[in-house]
Amino acid sequence: MLKRSSESVDPTMPPTKGCPYCDTDLRVEKREYSFYGVYFGRFEVLACPGCLRYFFREKSSTEIERIAKQKGLWGKGAARRARQMAEGRTAAKQVVPRGHGR
Repeated sequence: MLKRSSESVDPTMPPTKGCPYCDTDLRVEKREYSFYGVYFGRFEVLACPGCLRYFFREKSSTEIERIAKQKGLWGKGAARRARQMAEGRTAAKQVVPRGHGR
């Protein structure tokens, strides 16, 4: 079963195909993604206006995975490290949304 905002849809599914839950036509949108308070950026999703679910496209999922690995938020202990980063308790590189400092 696909979860809201955390799993990508089948890469062969065209953006015009209906939602797998309610069969409403999906729209391509950009949505912000963060992991335990660590901001990753805005990514393209397929959004359903009917049931309000959204699904990451394969390209977006790949980019999120790349960023997570780059920031050390991939694999065992990733959630703990992300919480520490969000709380400012680690020397790891803090992710700052565009237009908010630095």
